Amino acid sequence: MSLIPSPTLSAPSRERMKPCVKARQLVLVVVHDHFNLDYTRREDVRTVVETMMTARRMHRNRMHAYFKKFPE
Repeated sequence: MSLIPSPTLSAPSRERMKPCVKARQLVLVVVHDHFNLDYTRREDVRTVVETMMTARRMHRNRMHAYFKKFPE
């Protein structure tokens, strides 16, 4: 799991990705500080990444439902 953007992405894609990478790093630091997980274990890393993906998916779905109410 690399936090470095792929070199094949165009420059605008990399610019859009930077806040996401920063947010992911921040969440990893907060989770590590609060739960003291061992990141050498693949199970711990997988659990954190799956939790982050679930939270992002739920947020995206809520925002879609909220903004769907407004006329275009």
